[in-house]
Amino acid sequence: MSYNKTAYENAERELFRRKEKAETSLTTRFEEVAARSPELVQIDGMMKSHIMNLTKLMFQNKDDVSAKLEKIKSEYENGDRIKRKILTENGYPENYLNIRYSCEKCSDTGFVGGLRCECFLRLISKFSAEELNRSANLPDCDFGHFSTSYYQGKHESGMDINTIMENNFKTAVKYANEFSENSDSLLIYGKTGLGKTHISLAIAKRVIESGYSVAYTSIINLLSEINKEKFGRTESSGDTERDVINVDLMIIDDLGSEHASAYSESILYNIINSRMNLKKPTIINCNLDDFEDLRDRYNDRIVSRIAAYYKRMRFVGSDIRQIKRKLKE
Repeated sequence: MSYNKTAYENAERELFRRKEKAETSLTTRFEEVAARSPELVQIDGMMKSHIMNLTKLMFQNKDDVSAKLEKIKSEYENGDRIKRKILTENGYPENYLNIRYSCEKCSDTGFVGGLRCECFLRLISKFSAEELNRSANLPDCDFGHFSTSYYQGKHESGMDINTIMENNFKTAVKYANEFSENSDSLLIYGKTGLGKTHISLAIAKRVIESGYSVAYTSIINLLSEINKEKFGRTESSGDTERDVINVDLMIIDDLGSEHASAYSESILYNIINSRMNLKKPTIINCNLDDFEDLRDRYNDRIVSRIAAYYKRMRFVGSDIRQIKRKLKE
């Protein structure tokens, strides 16, 4: 499997940093205990010597190897008992000198049984998402900066616009707070200037804070980056299509603003269908005011999947940017 080169290198650097941190922390703790009980240095040296002898014997094919192995094992276990006794007598827990890796499965090496560990793959997704999020203004787009007071009047359905948007806001906050790998996919649609992007990025920010990887991009930028990579018009060694398929939460903004073509539809279908098959949640923002307008723009394969697997949030009201501009005048 290919990986975004920058994300791959960042993941390797992060694992190296974690491993080095764990080993440095162990050294600090060892020196702390040794200052109280110098005998620890001698015992630790003896145990390390036993490990080296044990490794050598394992590659020998002599008749007396088994007896020697048992002797070394017994002496090592005795040293370990003395070591734990030193710790408890000095007020430390018995496991105080156990090394504390961030990932116990791979000991921060990134490999388990010759295969890449899950922790490494999560880091790849995290750093790949960061590459995709360069155009997102996450710091300013949070729930605290979103106000429903701008949504006033009656909707054509007869419902109060403010009530509709209050419900949308509460739904978005709940979605972000309770996000998991099993969360629903969302279609957020409505006219331009109603806060769809703001809400989506607020969700992204909250989900990232919960430890999940999130990627945000507009449909135009997404298709442009994939085109460059597929047709060799960029020096990037990344695989954007793979990254957006595998990230925990993918947010595609401004659906419907791209140039329609059979090729762009095939890319969009592959992303939607692949993430659906992997049971990974996706948020799509669309400036079309009516869901049925999707049927006029996209083929049945795309529309049917969105209709069947996406929960819908319709944004209504007047362009917030224009309202804010008038209030400043």
